This record gives sequence, C-alpha cells and structure tokens, in this order.
Amino acid sequence: MNIKEIKAVADKLMTKVNEQRKSLTDKISASEKQLEASTEQANEAYTSQNDKLYHSAQDSIRTAKDSIELFTRQLSELDGKSHITKEEYEQYKADIFAELDNLVETSEAHLVALIDEIVASVYNVRSAVTDANELLNQLQIRLYHDPKYYGKPEPIRHSAEDKYKNLGHGYLVDYLTNLQFYKDAKQIEAEPAKMWGAK
Repeated sequence: MNIKEIKAVADKLMTKVNEQRKSLTDKISASEKQLEASTEQANEAYTSQNDKLYHSAQDSIRTAKDSIELFTRQLSELDGKSHITKEEYEQYKADIFAELDNLVETSEAHLVALIDEIVASVYNVRSAVTDANELLNQLQIRLYHDPKYYGKPEPIRHSAEDKYKNLGHGYLVDYLTNLQFYKDAKQIEAEPAKMWGAK
C-alpha cells in the first residue's frame, strides 16, 4: 500500500474510534448530570421527609454511579486497546518508509543535478570575470595611459573582480557542495566502475 492508501485506512479507523469515544463520553456526561439531579432530589426528599421519593432518588444515584463507573472503564479500555495488529503496523511502517526512500532518492538525484548546474554557472562567471579583469588591466595599463591615473604611485585600476566581489557565489557553492547528500553522490560517482566478474 502507498502512503495515501494507508492514510485512508488510518483515517477511517480513527473516525470509528473517535465516534466510540464520543458516545462513551456523552454517556458519562449524561450519567454525571443524572447523579447531580438525583442527589439534589434525595436531599429535597430528606428535608421534606418523603420516604418514597428519597428511596427512588437513592436508586437513581446508585444507577448513575454504576453507569459512570461502567462507561469510564469502557473508555479506558478503548483508549488502551490496539486497533490494528502488530503485523499490520509493521507492514504499514515498511510501506511508508519504502515510499519515502524512493521519494528522497529521486529528489536528491534531481537536487544533485541542479547543484551541478549552479556550480557550473558560478565557475563560468568566475572564469569570465577573471578573463575580463586581465583584459581591463591590459587596456588601462598597456594600451590607454589615462593622464588622471597613469604615473601615480598607486594608480587606480578598473577591476572586474572588485565590481563583482559581492555576488556571494563562492559562499553559495561552498554551502551547496558541502551538503552531505551531495558529497555522498559525488563520492559514488568518483568510484571506478567495476568490471563484470572483477573481484
């Protein structure tokens, strides 16, 4: 069974259990109200010395107390009872983890591919910035002698690396490539393929 099917079974069982609990708690509540009313009736009968009404009220009190005890025990038994067998529980659990394992494996494979794309894109930007920086230095220092800056003790240089230093690509790559599932995947990729029949 898949997770959706197991959840449907669990929801159906929980609905049944909750209905049984509600029935018992309603009966307990009704019996408690009856006990309260019968006790009040007994007190009034005692005060008015109405023996018949007093004995009737006492019977109602005993019935209410017995009912409360009975329904409370049934509620306790319901709450302590297993509603599925051990075998069913173990099978449901195995099915749930099997589906989750497959989902995680598929998701991680997709994430590894995405991280590879991000890393490749960042390295492409880094390479372009480095090449552009070398070109800018060549243009400024070797080909264009700006009178404002050329010949100064510490000439100002137009650096591509300075312009794009706050992109944060390096931190992103470090974080992503150090995720454990990514490192595990890359380690598996790095292992040499074993030939058929190789020991």
